Amino acid sequence: MSITVRSIIAGAAASALTLAACGGEKPAPAGDSAGAASSVASAATAQPGQGEKIYAQRCQSCHQLNGAGAPGVYPPLAGSEFVVDANPAVPASIVIHGLQGPITVKGEPFNSLMPAYGIGITMTDEEVAAVVTYIRTSWGNTASAVTAADVASAREATKSHSGAMTAEALAPLRSK
Repeated sequence: MSITVRSIIAGAAASALTLAACGGEKPAPAGDSAGAASSVASAATAQPGQGEKIYAQRCQSCHQLNGAGAPGVYPPLAGSEFVVDANPAVPASIVIHGLQGPITVKGEPFNSLMPAYGIGITMTDEEVAAVVTYIRTSWGNTASAVTAADVASAREATKSHSGAMTAEALAPLRSK
């Protein structure tokens, strides 16, 4: 195999890994329907450390290990007024529906797209609660934990919302 073909294969593999990380799902081995089924079954109940694990798999590639984000591209979660809002429906709705369009976090403008992890990608209320609790209690954030019932309420409150959340759509949910 020539070096050029090896480079192409290596690039395709790296792209697939990046897409898997940004898309939220770890690809199952081909023909591994039992593995996929056990993954869904084991995700039914959040377990200690699950929020950190979900964050590492689905969020860290954009928001970084330290929650600092990428300046001008992806907003920080550390100290974010949306993450620590008194209403847990704010960050839960962002995870469920995604986020797009202009938003200001910690005084800095951002305008990118975060995919919806609660629709299309299977994510239970327990999983959303686990990852939102993780980000609300990490990197100096001291907001309250989020329960699966909080997430279910956020889903109900935003069920008529189509597409990704925007700063305007989040405004009625935010604490005053």
